[in-house]
Amino acid sequence: MIESHGCSVYLQDAPSPRLIVDLDHAASPARRGKKCDFILVAAKASGGLWVVPLELKSTGINANTVAAQLRAGARLAESIADPALVNEFAPVAVHRAENTSRRQYNELAKQSVRFRRRDFAIGTMECGDLLASVIEDVPP
Repeated sequence: MIESHGCSVYLQDAPSPRLIVDLDHAASPARRGKKCDFILVAAKASGGLWVVPLELKSTGINANTVAAQLRAGARLAESIADPALVNEFAPVAVHRAENTSRRQYNELAKQSVRFRRRDFAIGTMECGDLLASVIEDVPP
């Protein structure tokens, strides 16, 4: 389980082995400024790696803020993950749906995160859900 800000994500059935980088930790490679909460790096069964920046919110989401935090996570992931190994990328915003307005969902749908010169849509999931349910749906 990954937990931050009163929100959690469960890792059962998520790819493994995996490394979870807590960007709020004092020893984090993240510098000051915007950053997401975690970067998950996990092995794919078919070879290669998943890279998943995660931003967890116990409240609703502000689309512009969350997108900026996930973009910062993507930039950091680019600098630490071997490009030859990474073949899946999925930025994910985790939140409490009852606290997120339809307007914020619509705004988030317009946002994307650039990773290795490609734009990726931001996936969303609710606090307490399984991470595997989001990253399994990402097209190759």
